[in-house]
Amino acid sequence: MARYWFAAFLLVVLLAPVGTAQAAIITKCGASTGYTYYFEGAAIPSGREGWNQEEVGESEIQLIQSGKELDIVFTDVRGAQSKKAQGFQVFSVPQPKPGFMLVVAIHQKGVLEHHLFQLDALGNGTVVWGSLKGSAWPIQKSSVYQATCRSP
Repeated sequence: MARYWFAAFLLVVLLAPVGTAQAAIITKCGASTGYTYYFEGAAIPSGREGWNQEEVGESEIQLIQSGKELDIVFTDVRGAQSKKAQGFQVFSVPQPKPGFMLVVAIHQKGVLEHHLFQLDALGNGTVVWGSLKGSAWPIQKSSVYQATCRSP
């Protein structure tokens, strides 16, 4: 009988999740302002291409870390959208200077997004972010924005 309990205990220990990491919000960034360059194409008629000043009001960017993995969750009028859940590969590019984090998200449908955070130990600071959308999208464009970040 003792062997039965030992075997059951061993089975539970071996099958238990190892190192399950809790997701933590590193920072929350508010409304963004910036510029977008629109290329001429099906949705952008000739003469309308070029730079436009833009504002992404009533939006939020959350930088989330779970173990060694990062995710960007963008919230706007359409709701919250996780880059990972949308099929993006999200990874960090090492930075030599403390306080900086560069997060890149790439989608197989021809989208690249970048987020360069400069944050203090509490998560306060700034993010400069942008996206590149290629010919697989109805509107081909390149954008760069800035937003203020705060401690979660």
